[in-house]
Amino acid sequence: MIRNVNAIVVTACRGFDGPGGTFQVPCPKGSFYTSCFKNENDGAGNHVEFGVIKSFGSGDPLGQYGGFSLTNTGKYRPKSAIVTDAGKSLDKVIGITLLTANEDTGGGTRIVDCPFQPQGQTYSYCVHTAGDLTGDSVDVGVTERP
Repeated sequence: MIRNVNAIVVTACRGFDGPGGTFQVPCPKGSFYTSCFKNENDGAGNHVEFGVIKSFGSGDPLGQYGGFSLTNTGKYRPKSAIVTDAGKSLDKVIGITLLTANEDTGGGTRIVDCPFQPQGQTYSYCVHTAGDLTGDSVDVGVTERP
């Protein structure tokens, strides 16, 4: 699912040197890619290799959100954008957990009281956003390192 993909990074690009078609290849040892792909002829005369960086778990601050409202047109944003939209820094953020999601009700992005905290979880603060590019209204719990 695309919402679980944080980034696709081109790792090599040169003139074509083989048949077309994209196929998965082993990632370089020690890389942070979750999967890697190669296309020796992309149809435009290029040999392209790329790595996919995937989101890990609901608290992953690099993970994306979107697709919750009926009016959503397939737009997704990184959860970290909610924090910066609220005027906060990402310097200490180690987790951003989606707490609620529904239709966009407008109202911008702001720090709010946390609607609930799951057992064993304490958030540093919570943020509500609505009226953004995704067409969704969401609340997130933000965890910062001390």
